[in-house]
Amino acid sequence: MTKASIFAFFMIIFLLGISMQETQGQQMCHDLAIKSNCNDGACTNLC
Repeated sequence: MTKASIFAFFMIIFLLGISMQETQGQQMCHDLAIKSNCNDGACTNLC
């Protein structure tokens, strides 16, 4: 039971880390697109 609990805890931390990284990447892309003054199609392709 202890091994399963520890494994589940680390998997939750791992999945949260992956989701945070994805969200952070989208925010950086959005900021970059705003600064570069590109049209909608080009900004979508960048992201």
